[in-house]
Amino acid sequence: MPLLTYQQVRPWAKAIRQAVLQRKMPPWFADPGPVKFRNDATLTDSEVTAIRTWAEQGAPRGDPKLAPAPVRWTDGWSIGQPDHTIEIPDAVPIPATGDVKYIYILVPTGFTEDKWIEKMEIRPRTAPSCTTLASTFGRRARSGSANIR
Repeated sequence: MPLLTYQQVRPWAKAIRQAVLQRKMPPWFADPGPVKFRNDATLTDSEVTAIRTWAEQGAPRGDPKLAPAPVRWTDGWSIGQPDHTIEIPDAVPIPATGDVKYIYILVPTGFTEDKWIEKMEIRPRTAPSCTTLASTFGRRARSGSANIR
C-alpha cells in the first residue's frame, strides 16, 4: 500500500502513530552507536511528538501549498550504473492479506574476495508488493553470500 498522498495516509493515522511511538517506523537497523549516518531515518523526539499529536487530533490535513512535490521515481538506477548486481533467485510469495514476518534469505553475491560497498540500491521486481527491505553483509558475505532480510 503506498503512502504518498494524504488520502492514502489518513486512514492509517492510528497505526502510523503506534508504529512511530514504538520506534518501529521508519525502519532503521543500524547500530545507534557513535557513528552517525547521513541517511539516518530515525525520527527525533520532536518529530515523534508531532506525528503523535497529528494522529491524536484526528489527522488533520495540512496546507496543500506546503506539501512536498510528488515523488518522481526513476526508470533506471538512482545511484548510477552499478558495478555488480545481486538478485534473489526466486520470488518471495506475499499473501494478499495479513502480516508477513521477517523472511531471511541467503543470496549468493558472486564475490570471490572482500569488497568495499560504496552504494547499494534495492529494487523490488514488483514495487507495490514491497514495503520494507533490509540487508546485511558480514561474515557470511565472505563465503560468497549476502543475508537479505
